[in-house]
Amino acid sequence: MPSNFNAPLSRDQIKIGYVDPQLGYVDGVSICEANAYAQKNPGTIFIVQSNRGDIDFLNINEINNLNVDILVTDTTNCAGIQTYGSIVDTTEEVWDKTFNVNVKSLFLTSKHVAPTMIKQKSGSIVNISSVQAIVSQKTVVAYSASKGAINSLTRASAIDLAESNVRVNAIMPGSVDTPMLRASAEMHRGEQSVEEVLKDWGRGHPLGRIAKNTEIGDLAVFLVSDHSTFITGSTITIDGGLTVQVPVVLPGK
Repeated sequence: MPSNFNAPLSRDQIKIGYVDPQLGYVDGVSICEANAYAQKNPGTIFIVQSNRGDIDFLNINEINNLNVDILVTDTTNCAGIQTYGSIVDTTEEVWDKTFNVNVKSLFLTSKHVAPTMIKQKSGSIVNISSVQAIVSQKTVVAYSASKGAINSLTRASAIDLAESNVRVNAIMPGSVDTPMLRASAEMHRGEQSVEEVLKDWGRGHPLGRIAKNTEIGDLAVFLVSDHSTFITGSTITIDGGLTVQVPVVLPGK
């Protein structure tokens, strides 16, 4: 491993790629995505490049042992899926897939990066959850349950790692303009356009719109920065007021 890789590296200071037999070269994957791929494809050798220009060929265990100071596991940089189904019609296959992607991937990434953070006595893990961990709608039983599991994983991890000065927090967004939300809008739009559906969903938030993905990113940056060093084990809601309103509207209001 190049010597420069032994210095602390933040998540955005390394690039990971691999060669897939069907897709060819896949670049720009996160540590979380690399773990998920390696689980399905044991023995994969990844191409790792730092922003200092160092390049090496590493297996997944070597990647997980890199001196990474900041780990953010989220639905943008990690595999994350929205699944639909009620408690009656959700299949066991859908349930397992939802938990494998939404929960197990976060667990595995944290599990493998935490030892480095413990050794260096510093680090911050931010798990991206959802307001559906605490409120829900119809036919999202597996998704909602997976997000609740992320909150529990966050609390338990925070207690385990606190004595090593490693912080663990979760972010619970409301509706955010992401490819996954747009795919959901496409699925449910009927005669409306995707943009019309997103505007309708935005009106359900007291601030009258859905979030920009950069707004969630700004909160994540704060949680991994030196401005939040006494925050750990928290689940922070960023939802434009969605979860603080009651659905009953007074007449004439």
